[in-house]
Amino acid sequence: DGLARDARWMLKNRMSDTGLIEVMRGEVAFDDSDRWRRNSRLCAVDAAVSTYGLLIALGRLALRAHSPQDAPEWDQAATRLAVAVREHMWDAEWKLFRDVHPKTGKRVGPRSAVCFYPYRTDLADARHLAGLEASLLDPDAFWTTFPVATAPANDVRFSRVGARAGVRGEAPFSGPVVPLVNSHLIDALARVARAYAPHLRPHVAHLVSRTIRMFFDGADPVRIGSHEYYDPLEGRASTHRWASDSTHSWVIDAVVQYVAGVRPHDGGLTIDPMPFGLELVDLSGVRVRGHTVDVRIEGDRVTATIDGSQRAGRLGVPM
Repeated sequence: DGLARDARWMLKNRMSDTGLIEVMRGEVAFDDSDRWRRNSRLCAVDAAVSTYGLLIALGRLALRAHSPQDAPEWDQAATRLAVAVREHMWDAEWKLFRDVHPKTGKRVGPRSAVCFYPYRTDLADARHLAGLEASLLDPDAFWTTFPVATAPANDVRFSRVGARAGVRGEAPFSGPVVPLVNSHLIDALARVARAYAPHLRPHVAHLVSRTIRMFFDGADPVRIGSHEYYDPLEGRASTHRWASDSTHSWVIDAVVQYVAGVRPHDGGLTIDPMPFGLELVDLSGVRVRGHTVDVRIEGDRVTATIDGSQRAGRLGVPM
């Protein structure tokens, strides 16, 4: 019920005439209606994706909560939002999903890493694959030494330390790697790789590996942290910004899903590791969808044990 209230509030108060979700530039309290009316707003890609995910979840939860009469409301709202995202936010020339001005309906703003969030869902499909490869995987833009830069490195506004007006850390989305964004993009890239672009699987492994590498302070395997953002060229943490406790990202999930390959889904459970090139992966005693799962990977040999029943396979062949 709480999620339903949030979703209905969002659809009533933040859905524009285009069917997209409006947000204000900067931060504002939800109940500060005066500031909301006064400030400039835009229909943001990340807001659309997160709202779409909520609507899809509510459609499924309605059935599980024995409230099937509510499911059509959420399914119809999700469909409307999906149509609006594909129609208004996809820029065929830029090959990117972009923010939209709520009044003019025109696509606005520079390229940003959050423009790839739709690939985490079925909002993006094979028709949008070329845009993902041309933009996200461009080493001169987002795919830096430590990907993913939040702004393209070849943009004049790019700052590897998030500087604005000479003040370091004032604009952390102007270039630095943000672990939260990487968590979304790992899932997005993995979904595309598994759905229709298997040649991108090594890129998923690279992104997970480099993201985890950033959390280590130099070569010391004991000093691990999670800072607000990181230098996209050298992987150095923003040690001047607060303490090492910015845990907005999800990392263990990436290890379980993509290193060990444990992937729960509507149809059950699939073991499908990405090619990390590790000597040994050993995951044991994981509880997933009512099953106990062990996975052992040696080279390209994969052995999965589910509830005591053993399966054997190889990397790149889901089982």
